[in-house]
Amino acid sequence: MLKDNVLEIELTTKCTLGCPACPRNDPKIPKKEWDVGHIDTDLIIDVINQTPNKWSKNKGKLLFVGCYGDPLYQPDFIKIYSHASHKEVETLIHTNGSFKTQAWWDKLISTTRWSNSQTWEFSVDGLEDTNHLYRINSKWNS
Repeated sequence: MLKDNVLEIELTTKCTLGCPACPRNDPKIPKKEWDVGHIDTDLIIDVINQTPNKWSKNKGKLLFVGCYGDPLYQPDFIKIYSHASHKEVETLIHTNGSFKTQAWWDKLISTTRWSNSQTWEFSVDGLEDTNHLYRINSKWNS
């Protein structure tokens, strides 16, 4: 959705969790209706490249969130996010943050140009002893 120079993109329908309120886990919704895989990496790079006036100098924001998936599970997430950061795109990432290794996070950190225009929201419900009750399949240590 593009509104007020904000573009919200769902990069993937993949997620590691089985949260009860997530539409991915509603037995009344056939999996074929939501499980469409990953958005094409080159398409996202093209969108970022073709609209520089929208993204530069706080004129717009790119949201990587998920209604059916977690953006971190798009196989080329680091490439996409790094590219956006080098184009100085203001971004918001919404993730559960689970199941990524220290090496994955190190690569993300080392390839990204970090600035105050990047926001990360981690969905963590409860503490170590209760998080898994809502964020089913989550691994607190990861």
